Amino acid sequence: METSIAKEKGTTKETIISIPERRLDSTNYQIYMKHIEQSIKAGCTRVFVDLSLVHFLDSHGLSVLVKGWRLAQQKQVHFRVRGVRHEPVKMVFQITNIERLFPVEYDCNNSLQIEV
Repeated sequence: METSIAKEKGTTKETIISIPERRLDSTNYQIYMKHIEQSIKAGCTRVFVDLSLVHFLDSHGLSVLVKGWRLAQQKQVHFRVRGVRHEPVKMVFQITNIERLFPVEYDCNNSLQIEV
């Protein structure tokens, strides 16, 4: 399954990184951190992480999002998480108050929609 979808429009270069697994945890977090890092280093101006298929998120998964956001901040890249729809993931976000760092879209209808 494809993990990243890239789009360029004028000077805006977007990437959607879809997590095609039910879990974002200690077993796979490094893969997705690498995708985020590569997107930012490739000059993307907007990075979206789609969690619409993720049912479980542990501290490693959360650290991917926070580290990705920090890297994006350093490079002046817009960073957003979208497609958060499963209760365990929502609960982690609510408990950690992650929205104070970066925008989170809970509406799964927005996930993976990209104009080409």
